Amino acid sequence: MTFSVLVFGVKKRIVGGYALRIGENLTLNSRIQEIARDLYDIGGMAEEIVAFTGLSELEVYQRLCRELNETGWNVRKECQRFGVTSHVFTPEMVEFYRESNGFIFETLVESQNRDRKKKWFQIIRFLFGVCNNRPEDVTVLLYGDSVGSDSIFLKQLGFKVTYHDYESLCSDFAVFRFRKRNLEISKKSQHKGDKTYDFVICMEVAEHVPYPDQLVTELKSLMRPLIGFCIFSEAFSLLTDNYPTHLRENIAYAGRTDEMFQEVGLYPVWQDRHRKPVVYGFSRHLYLTADGIRLGPIDRLGKKLLDVFICRSS
Repeated sequence: MTFSVLVFGVKKRIVGGYALRIGENLTLNSRIQEIARDLYDIGGMAEEIVAFTGLSELEVYQRLCRELNETGWNVRKECQRFGVTSHVFTPEMVEFYRESNGFIFETLVESQNRDRKKKWFQIIRFLFGVCNNRPEDVTVLLYGDSVGSDSIFLKQLGFKVTYHDYESLCSDFAVFRFRKRNLEISKKSQHKGDKTYDFVICMEVAEHVPYPDQLVTELKSLMRPLIGFCIFSEAFSLLTDNYPTHLRENIAYAGRTDEMFQEVGLYPVWQDRHRKPVVYGFSRHLYLTADGIRLGPIDRLGKKLLDVFICRSS
């Protein structure tokens, strides 16, 4: 992965959604819209669900329409069928995650939500900016990518993508979608400190799992030492009937995301104005801006990072 570096206010604009040259910007935007038309088309979603699940076309369209009109409808109905206690992590919830198709409907519909797409496109442009418009050099792990939409998007844009989710009907559906598009996307359900990824992306996963602080430790173990980044967002405080799989115990972590990351030696280096998402890196002296990567006062770690970035930019 290559970077452009800014040191002590010397301004060198990076390429990306914020600073692409006009021709490149138009090309990237055009490609994003092309992929979005494939992934976010309701008719295409229905066709894939019918082919994978064997459900009737009528039932699939009815359930998609209910989800469009009432967020979380499919998951709530499936939680009732599996005997899940809302907001409590139990064996029934584990079985629900493994066997239910509720999240297939919810996640596909949520992916085409206007605000969600805006956030996702922002992340894509951010990635292009930091990698100097060379996605083929960048390894990305999509942690908890459910039905695989984000993995498909980044793979079709040229990134080296690994999909992660635990074995479930959703992960099987993701693989089905990869194969349908002839995409070679690595799939992993277990990681043991790979330390190989330039970017680890974990979006709205932490509110679903017990002990989010342990999740943060795992995310760090997957990042390339010193030069990896984690793109993270959560919904700890979103504890409503529409989201029965958001754990009540995790409300204690609301507002503590920076603290959890700093406890494992990672620091916020970029965020949008709503802090969704936040990008974490290895140095408190490194921060990313719309103009590129800046380094603060140089200490030993900062100097080491500077040397690393200059080497990787050459």
